[in-house]
Amino acid sequence: MRTLLKRVFLILLFPLILLSLAEFFLRISPWNNILGPQRFSGGLEDHSLFWNPKNIIKIPIDKYRFENEFRGGKVKVEKPNNVYRIICLGGSFTYGWPYNRNPQIAYPAILEKILNSSAGRKNRFEVINAGIGGYTSYQGLFYFKNRLYKFKPNLVTVCFGANDGNINYEIGVFCSDKEYYERLLNLSKKKALFKVKSFLDNLRIYALAEKIVFNIKKIFIKPKRRASPEEFEDNLKEFIRLGDMYNFRLLFILEPHRGLEKFAEEVKSNPYYNVMYRLSRKYPEEVMLIDTISLFNKYAGREDKIFYDEMHLTPLGHKILAGEIYNALNKNKAFWGA
Repeated sequence: MRTLLKRVFLILLFPLILLSLAEFFLRISPWNNILGPQRFSGGLEDHSLFWNPKNIIKIPIDKYRFENEFRGGKVKVEKPNNVYRIICLGGSFTYGWPYNRNPQIAYPAILEKILNSSAGRKNRFEVINAGIGGYTSYQGLFYFKNRLYKFKPNLVTVCFGANDGNINYEIGVFCSDKEYYERLLNLSKKKALFKVKSFLDNLRIYALAEKIVFNIKKIFIKPKRRASPEEFEDNLKEFIRLGDMYNFRLLFILEPHRGLEKFAEEVKSNPYYNVMYRLSRKYPEEVMLIDTISLFNKYAGREDKIFYDEMHLTPLGHKILAGEIYNALNKNKAFWGA
C-alpha cells in the first residue's frame, strides 16, 4: 500500500512541479498583468469593480470611488434647499474621455456654468457628471437604484446606447450584462465554490488556460449584446418609473457618432435610438429627447472639429451639446419647473 501511495505521489508531484514553475515564470513575465485577477477589466477603471463578485451585493464602488465619485469634485448627498440638481448618466461620452485631466471640458460641467451664469435664476444649479467609461444602461440603472437616488436629483440625463449594443468580450463572457450579474450574484452565495473560484482567478496558469478556451469558444458561440434593445427599453422604463417615485424628470440624449444619416432614418434603423424616441413621445411629461443627430449633422464636413474619434467629442463638441441642452430646457421651462 505504501509503495502504491508513493507511486501516486511521485506521479502527481511531477506535473505539480511543472505547473508551479509555469506559474512562477508567468508571474515574472510581461504577461503577468494581463493574466492577473482583473484581466477582463477591458482597461476600464470601473469594469473590474462592477463585476467583482466580492462587491456584488453592495454598490460596486470602493472607497476610492466614493471619495472621488463624480467627475469634477465631491458632492454632498444632502441637497441644499436652493439647489436644482441634475445628474448626468452615461459612459465615456458623458465622462468626457479622453480629456481625463480636465473635467471642465465635459458637457455636464459646461451646462452647470451656463445655467448658473444665466440671469434671473432663483436657484443655484449643480450638474453632477456621473458618467463612467464603458457603462451600459443596465449598469447606470443599477448605480442609480443603489446609490444616486439618495442625491435627490430634480433632473436626470440619460445617454446610453453605444455600449449596450456591444458585446462582453472585454470581461470574457458571451452573455448580457444582466445575465452575467446574476451569475456572479449566485456565485457569491455559494461560499465554498466562491473561494475556489477566487483562488483560481489568482493563478496565472488558470488565466492562460481560460483565455485559450475563451478564444476557441469565440469560433462557435454567438455572443449576446450587453443589453438588447428590449432590455434597453426596460431599463429606460424603469428610469421613468423611478422618476415618478422620486420626483425627477428625464432628458434622453441620443449618443451620436460620425457619419449619421438624417434623424428620421437613424431612428428607424438604430433600435436604441428608436427606443429613446418612442419613449419620449409616449411620456412627454416625464421625458424630453435631445436630438444630437440633427444637431451634429449641421457640422457635416467639419466632423474633425466636433469628434475626437468615431464618437467621443472634442471640447467644441461638448460646448455645442451643453448649449443644445440649455436651449431645450429654456424653451420648455414648464417641463423642468423653472
